[in-house]
Amino acid sequence: MNQLVFIENNQALTDSLTVAEAFGKRHADIIRAINNLSCTKEFNERNFASVDYLDSKGEQRKKYLIKKDGLVFLVMGFTGSKTAEFKEKYIAEFNRMELELQKLSQPSYMIEDPVSRAKRWIVEQEEKQALAKQNEKLHIEQKQNEPLVNFAKISQGSNELKLVREVAKIAQKEGLVIGEQRLWKKLREWGYIFKNSTEPTQKAMESGYFQVIQRNINTPSDTRVRTTTKVTPKGQIRILHKLHKEIKEQGAIAR
Repeated sequence: MNQLVFIENNQALTDSLTVAEAFGKRHADIIRAINNLSCTKEFNERNFASVDYLDSKGEQRKKYLIKKDGLVFLVMGFTGSKTAEFKEKYIAEFNRMELELQKLSQPSYMIEDPVSRAKRWIVEQEEKQALAKQNEKLHIEQKQNEPLVNFAKISQGSNELKLVREVAKIAQKEGLVIGEQRLWKKLREWGYIFKNSTEPTQKAMESGYFQVIQRNINTPSDTRVRTTTKVTPKGQIRILHKLHKEIKEQGAIAR
């Protein structure tokens, strides 16, 4: 017979297959009994979880993972010569497993049993290593995004428009090696500026990355309209973000 109770995802559980074997019933009958339990929906969801498994033929079937309260509710109506015996065994096994879980949650130095203490110490070391890796990854990401984050904080709430050459200078201060002409080229590659032009595309305008400023220039003969493309704070942040991303991707390819 399979182990009556097992630990999975830090919980003491049994399953419908084991219950069927322990009480000498067909698994289909146990499934039907669970589906027909006269308990609330909330109780059912807390104590029974439907999962898939492969049977001996390699075919996918359904079974239930069952918590202690769910088992007690399920088997309370079972009858038979050995039913009471297995009810007691199940409850005792659940209690034992729950005690094991409590021990596993204690710091290793508080556990008296040397084997349990050693197991807990291994888990602690694995948790520490996983946390250290997570912190290291976070630190690297923060460093990589630090210039962009700082600039976003400065620009937040600002309505100041900038020329493309001014954005190029900001990028240089952020450690991004790029001049005005190269930045214009990038903006055209990204589809923000029309080719052979300094005019923003409709998509870039709708995204709020640019504004086109118009001013009249009076001459003795006529009045001409001059347009200047300026980058909004939102556009400045977007441009820096894309430049940082490209450098990061190029570095990854180089490695």
